Amino acid sequence: MKTMILCLSSFFLTLTTISAQTTATWIGGTPGKPSDWNTPYNWREGRVPDENAQVIIPSDRQYYPVIISDVPDIDALMIAGGARLKLESGASLSILGQSGRLEVLTVLGLIVNEGKLNAEITGTAQAGMSGKIVGAGICIFPDSSFNDDVAQK
Repeated sequence: MKTMILCLSSFFLTLTTISAQTTATWIGGTPGKPSDWNTPYNWREGRVPDENAQVIIPSDRQYYPVIISDVPDIDALMIAGGARLKLESGASLSILGQSGRLEVLTVLGLIVNEGKLNAEITGTAQAGMSGKIVGAGICIFPDSSFNDDVAQK
């Protein structure tokens, strides 16, 4: 009986974890704060992404997100070709990569990093980049390895 209760508890905890994962899609354009990551109405879902969010920044936007301070951790980030994300000096974004639903970090567009970008690419998690990360900020990819296509300065 204890084993059955333990199995059912484990099942429901897993189900809760899976259902808690969300997608957050950037729309931008909120009057007065058109590029502010921390403005809920700049997100299709009406809330700022959190550690359960798989963040998508599409390419067909008039305004793209700018992070000006620390923001909540997110699960994954995908920046479409032609799209961009900017981290201002003093800003910080951590990508946890816990769900495994998407690559932890996919950059087809551009990240302008003047702050701190931390992508937890561990275990079987992956990152894909055909775009660029530029700027004088800090990029942290702990426990990661890169193939020969990555140019480092």
